[in-house]
Amino acid sequence: MITTRPHRRQGVLSQTLILGENPQIGYRKFKDLRMPKLPKKHICDSTAVSLPQVGVPRAVAGKCAEDSRSARRSKAEVRARPGFMESHVIATHIEIILIITGAVTATMLSQFFAPLPVLRLVYGETHLDAVSMALARHWGLLIFCVGALLIYAAFSPPARAPILVFAVIEKVGLGVCVLGTLLRRQGIVAVLAVADLLMALVYLLYLLGF
Repeated sequence: MITTRPHRRQGVLSQTLILGENPQIGYRKFKDLRMPKLPKKHICDSTAVSLPQVGVPRAVAGKCAEDSRSARRSKAEVRARPGFMESHVIATHIEIILIITGAVTATMLSQFFAPLPVLRLVYGETHLDAVSMALARHWGLLIFCVGALLIYAAFSPPARAPILVFAVIEKVGLGVCVLGTLLRRQGIVAVLAVADLLMALVYLLYLLGF
């Protein structure tokens, strides 16, 4: 009796033909497949990689949150130390500094309404023509605007830096124009110029982080 084998489809390769009779030859089981360990600092650094993306367990995530809270408490304790407050005295009192210096600067609005008496008191000028009167009024109004901006900067931290840069330029410019010319011989003008330079120095120190 003749037995026939089942007909195999041509063009189809079986597992036996590919791997042989023993398919485990050349095969290695990865029993110790583990997730690569990441440094704790790298895991907890939210800016470098987020916790869900690397599959960090909840216990590790909780530890990271606790470490973050501890770091914030440590920073708060450092800021509460007397040495820290003394080294950042300008930044600590910047609001009241801006309010006082802004109010003093804004008093130049009086020159807009009464230019002749103000110029007579400050510069000793008794006669002004129409052009000098108009320029004096405009100058007084501009300085008043600087003072108003300084007061506004005390209550608006986002706008503080550009306003202080503008105020530093204005006050340094006034100080140079007065102390660098014969106007420094006028007592009141020299005092105002020195006061403006001191204000500009305080603003500059604040911008530098003091």
